[in-house]
Amino acid sequence: MNSQLPSASAFCKSFPQLVKHSSAQDVEALLACLKETQLEPGTALVLDGAIISSLYFVWDGELCCSIENGDEKVEIGRIGPGQYVGEVSLLDPGPATASVVAESPTTVYELSREDFDKLGQAHPLIRSKLIRAMVAQLIERLRSSDQLLFQLFDSEEPQQVTTTPSGRSDAAQWYNRIYHRLLGSEGGRS
Repeated sequence: MNSQLPSASAFCKSFPQLVKHSSAQDVEALLACLKETQLEPGTALVLDGAIISSLYFVWDGELCCSIENGDEKVEIGRIGPGQYVGEVSLLDPGPATASVVAESPTTVYELSREDFDKLGQAHPLIRSKLIRAMVAQLIERLRSSDQLLFQLFDSEEPQQVTTTPSGRSDAAQWYNRIYHRLLGSEGGRS
């Protein structure tokens, strides 16, 4: 799609877990699906709530991932070269749950859901490896989010667990309140 794409060997060095044990043909097929985007500092790659369905490989630069609740902005991570973002939206297209903004001049390569599906039909092994790597990253991010959640809101922890008339404990209500606060909504997407 773009003549500025990296070579297969350079891509393999930058994203080794994604392409480990993949054939050169599979990596070339993946590269043929990618679209390059250049971002200037302050430019949003993804806005919280926007409908997206792509995975972005960060080639260079740095992205800041954050969530907002009214005037409050909480940075939940930084994404740099050799990392990727958008795995949830690639697997389950829908509203983004965070904003991702360039902190410095950044180059990303986009894999759209449509191209991901085409890649899977022609090269199922590379698609399988991508899914496995994305699931591993999602697990790591979930664990990090849990730690961040309790660090940020430790002081709000209920002192005593009681049950409400609806049968929900104070702890469950506390967690639900914090969860929706992190998502910036009352209903939230689960």
